Amino acid sequence: MDRDFSFLAYLSHVCFHYIIECLKKARYVAKIFNEVEVLKWIDDELNGYNEEYLEDLPSYRKTKALLFAKDENIPYNLPYPLSIEDVIIRSNEKNGICVLTHFVDEPSLKGEFNLAINVSEFKNIINAVNIKLSDYILGKLIKIKKRPLKTSSNEIDVKEFIEKLFQNLV
Repeated sequence: MDRDFSFLAYLSHVCFHYIIECLKKARYVAKIFNEVEVLKWIDDELNGYNEEYLEDLPSYRKTKALLFAKDENIPYNLPYPLSIEDVIIRSNEKNGICVLTHFVDEPSLKGEFNLAINVSEFKNIINAVNIKLSDYILGKLIKIKKRPLKTSSNEIDVKEFIEKLFQNLV
């Protein structure tokens, strides 16, 4: 059993490293091409979303939870604005459930409550980030392939540039 858990911990570490590194490298590409919206999304994923703007949180960042109220357990939609690093850590809870304390300020319910979130909710966030990031990179590769990149002094080999940029990830 410990051996299986060690392997899962290793896979988790690889997953964490891969996503974080891909986001950082995609951030570099977005900066080069002055893509402000992509840059903001990547920064929000790496650093966490500003809690003052939760209404702008991507839909994949809204998790389903079970709120433990005094008399009953209530299904609850919890925005999860913390960094992708925190999401990855939470996705590795041993028992498959992550319990968090959250302050609720709604007309019908106010106070601090425990919430239970299935780790699959966090894995869904990771998958959504992976897909969005892959789509961005693929779209960028297709767009770049259609036109040569030129600087004032010489032409850039696009294939070589992309390979060098992502060489340490494989």
